[in-house]
Amino acid sequence: MGCLIDYRNNMKKRILNIFGSSVMLLCLCSACSTENTLDAEKSIEIGNNVQINLSEEPYLAEKPATRATAMWNKTIDLGNNMICEIALRPDTTNLSPNKATRAAMSEGHYNIFVFDASGHKLTGADKSLSGTVTNGKFILDVNKYILLEQGTYTFVCTNMDNMDDNGQLIVERKAENPMLGYVTQYISGSGVKEISFSMKHLAARIRTEVTSYTVYATNLKAHHDLGNYFALPQYFDYKGNPIDHTATASEISQYNIGSYREIEMPLKKIGDQKFSSIVKPFKVTSDYMYFAGTSANTAAAWFDLGAKGPLYGGFVNHAMDIYDNSYPIRMNHSYVCTFKFRTKRPLYLYQDGTVGYLADKADRTPVAVVVKEKTETEDGMAAALKGAGEQPWTVINGVWYNKSSYSSSNTYSDMLGYQYTWEAAYTKDNIVKATSNNFPAFKAAAEYNPGVTVTDGLVGRKWFLPSLGQFKYLYTLGGTDVSTLNGTYSTHINTNVVIIMQAFTDAGGEAFYNIGCWTSSEITPGHCPVIRFFSNGISNGISYGGVPKTTKNHIRPFILF
Repeated sequence: MGCLIDYRNNMKKRILNIFGSSVMLLCLCSACSTENTLDAEKSIEIGNNVQINLSEEPYLAEKPATRATAMWNKTIDLGNNMICEIALRPDTTNLSPNKATRAAMSEGHYNIFVFDASGHKLTGADKSLSGTVTNGKFILDVNKYILLEQGTYTFVCTNMDNMDDNGQLIVERKAENPMLGYVTQYISGSGVKEISFSMKHLAARIRTEVTSYTVYATNLKAHHDLGNYFALPQYFDYKGNPIDHTATASEISQYNIGSYREIEMPLKKIGDQKFSSIVKPFKVTSDYMYFAGTSANTAAAWFDLGAKGPLYGGFVNHAMDIYDNSYPIRMNHSYVCTFKFRTKRPLYLYQDGTVGYLADKADRTPVAVVVKEKTETEDGMAAALKGAGEQPWTVINGVWYNKSSYSSSNTYSDMLGYQYTWEAAYTKDNIVKATSNNFPAFKAAAEYNPGVTVTDGLVGRKWFLPSLGQFKYLYTLGGTDVSTLNGTYSTHINTNVVIIMQAFTDAGGEAFYNIGCWTSSEITPGHCPVIRFFSNGISNGISYGGVPKTTKNHIRPFILF
């Protein structure tokens, strides 16, 4: 009986122990479940439930008083019949009118990282966001969210991918328009409705602009070479401040090579200008090139900005060296490197009344060499590619025919060749010399046929026998400044006659070496000035008294356009 009682008592204890263990296990499980529920409740999700706002700060130029002033400017004779004016200046293109205005957000892919109050980057799959800006809206990537506990955080947004776990952002030279924005925000238990970033540029931007004349330089390319500093990756902290990074030997070996340092960029038209009778500037521009980290230590850093390719029938290959310690390039600022190419090659007048250089004639036909350019207020003037034969000035000598105040002492000021040829009021007895058989040289000039039908701007324009003051503009083709040449017809002119003649023969015209060319000016009742081109300069041929009007001489017609 005692044994039975002991057995029952032992069973009670065992049952109680089992029951107690079960209760404890249940309590422990319940506690774990409660703790997990509380952790989940403390985590605040940031994802599709939060509106992400991005705005892009505009690039800056310099202060308004100096924003168009060149930081670097030089004019260089390239030695190939071209002169180039090069300048580096603040770029005022595509800038918002004031600093408070935000530019339209650049489209592309963006990453958002999180830093705690101590500035440490949070890591893990649920500690970053990514998304794409499309049509000004930030659209999260699929299944991307951030889980955070209540507290103060710094959110960092960038369009770069290379941010390491220490919070350093690495921007390589080829990065296009690198940006970063950050905002410090307290996240409460109720969550957050929106996070807004003001994106700043981590680079300066530079574009190349080429100005040529009468034609677009679309066959040129911007050609740049970066020095050691600008070719290397640049480092920034999580607030976008440049970090002075000493490049390793492997980095220098990897990035300081020609294929990585050299950049070629195509040039595209600004506007859509057409051929014109006026020599107008035609501009082309490259896209922007970006220089990251240029507010860090850049002592002795340099880069070349250049242009390369065919232009005006020649070849351009020129660059300028920019040293950053002399011409600092600042982050979030915009610059333009301008090249203005002018040529010493002759300008031609085409059958449609437009002008241009021979290499740029396209489907046009040259009819004359331009000796005086047209402006918005004054006609231009050109000499026919070929002559109109040899004829006497008049068949009746010994008479003053021109009605003008010019004499032998100021013949080079006479600019009335068109009037002497076509307007009766400028000839004795109101005769139109262009249609009179008594003035063969004038009639031959007026009836000159350039060998092609003229159109557009040349329709209605008339050929004429140039006066001495007009004829002198031919000398400019040889490099002579005629602006002060206003004296006697007998003045000997030194100029490059070979180049003058080549201007005609290069376009299929005729040279006129060592032959007298009539002018429509008079110096006595029986004599007129005749111009001869010799290898060592230009002379009137007979030093005193001019040439008798009944003598036959070469006729080189001119035309106003």
